[in-house]
This record gives sequence, C-alpha cells and structure tokens, in this order.
Amino acid sequence: MRKRQRVGGLRGLVRVERRGRFSTNSLVRVQMFEWPPVKRSIKLSAVIPVSNIGLVKDLRWKTITIGEFARAFAIYKINNVVLLSTGRDDEDPGDTNLFRIILEYLLVPPYLRKYVVPTLPELRYAGVLPPLNIVTHNPEGREPRKGDLREGLVMTSYGNRGKVFIGYRRR
Repeated sequence: MRKRQRVGGLRGLVRVERRGRFSTNSLVRVQMFEWPPVKRSIKLSAVIPVSNIGLVKDLRWKTITIGEFARAFAIYKINNVVLLSTGRDDEDPGDTNLFRIILEYLLVPPYLRKYVVPTLPELRYAGVLPPLNIVTHNPEGREPRKGDLREGLVMTSYGNRGKVFIGYRRR
C-alpha cells in the first residue's frame, strides 16, 4: 500500500511504503525526495567571504570547513559560488586558491579523482571531506541502466572507437 503524507515541519512530500500485514511488524521505507532531483527554473548563487576560513589556521580544519560549505551548496542546489575577498590585511591570499581547489576537487566524481586530479599539497586532508549528494556522483550506488548519463574518461582510443572509464567494472 502506498500513500503520501506530510511529515512534521518538512515541506517536501514523503512517500511511505509499508510491506507486511500489520503496521507494527511491517517494513517501512521512507524516501524523502525523488532522485534525480527536479531541475529548478531559476539559478541560485552564493557569495561566500573567504575570511570565513581565515579564522582557522590549520589546513585540516580549513578543509573541513570548506567541505561543509560544499555540502550545503549541494543540498540547496547552488549553481554558482562567488568567493568574496574582503581585502583586509589579516586575510591570507592563499585561502581563495584553497577554497577554489577544494571545490573543484569535490565536483569531480569520486571514481575519476585518481585519474583527473593531480596530487596537490592543498588536498592533503581531502579524505575528511564529506561526500556530495549530486547526480554525477551516483549517490544511490546502483548499477547502470540504459539511458543513464555518466561522466567518463577516455582511456584508449583507436580510430572511431575507444575505451571509456565510467567507474563500473565489466562483468
């Protein structure tokens, strides 16, 4: 039995599926939003002062802070991010570059990172970054289906044929 209902303060519709005869012993699966998400008709931009990460002096904590910003951008489906440099004397000019490098790193799908992203000292603590729940990262972890779009890397090419790595192993 499928029914749609509103839950608490959430504005999105929640689909509740119940399987089993009795509601107390039944399996309940809750899906918050449809995947892939519906495209928004307007574009959203975020302006972030780079001085936000200037408050932290350690590279590890700067990386964690930037990762939290990136996760929020992914959740709210921000299209453009503008890094605002305030021009103060205590602002580190390398923070803007660090912010840019980490955001670009997070946009690359995880299965392509070791092939595309070079080893940089700024990415020393990239392992503590949270995963982004965006379409190109295959957040469901499901097998490919006919008609899916996926970013890939051409590994070898000969003539009009080639091998493209898309993150799946051939079975």
